Amino acid sequence: MKRLGQIGMVLGIVVAMSSISMPAMAAEMVEHTIAVTGNGTASAMPDHAKMNVYVQTNADKAQQAQTENTQKAAALKDALLAAGVAEEDIVSGTYWVSPNYIYKDTGEQVLTGYEAYQRFQVTTDEVDHVGELLQAAVKAGAYVDGSVSFYVEDTNALYHQALTAAVQNARVTANQTAQALGVTVSGIHSVVVEPSYQSYTVYGNSAMATAEESVADGAAAPEISYDDVEVDASVQILFQY
Repeated sequence: MKRLGQIGMVLGIVVAMSSISMPAMAAEMVEHTIAVTGNGTASAMPDHAKMNVYVQTNADKAQQAQTENTQKAAALKDALLAAGVAEEDIVSGTYWVSPNYIYKDTGEQVLTGYEAYQRFQVTTDEVDHVGELLQAAVKAGAYVDGSVSFYVEDTNALYHQALTAAVQNARVTANQTAQALGVTVSGIHSVVVEPSYQSYTVYGNSAMATAEESVADGAAAPEISYDDVEVDASVQILFQY
């Protein structure tokens, strides 16, 4: 029992030490250092947009629903191609043909027909023409599934901008602290870059309603608005003086 207690004590010390950030540990162990956290942000307009559209058909027979829905899917694809979407950017996703039932008060299950469904994911780099693509899809008989997502394709470049800003922020803070102490920063002892889990994605306004309304009213294509994509970065730097 004593041996187990000793092992538990050692593990407890290791865990406690691992919970201390690297700069904090270094600051305790290394003399003449200043531990600083730097934060930076970078933003950019999205350069790609992604949307989901689908076609759906109800019919008495499964084969009929499947055939008619396949025709709708072909019409949708033709409309998107005509609107300027590349064929490889139209990706077929969920597909099914399933029976539809109603349930009577007696609990009896009654077959009422069949439903065919096919969804497509559409990607474009023409972010300012998303409304036109949605309108073309709706005119072809499709529906819009959810909101449009806008994103930056080259996430590395945007993150590096934020990281550069974070390092600069840390350096300014370290220099200001050193000046207040009457010393001069002479170098860097260690750096820890905090991981980033951001999605680099923003979402446009309600796409389904605006697209359907524009078709019903015979109006111009809806404008799907979006915000800039913002990315944050954080670093912990131990400066020497």
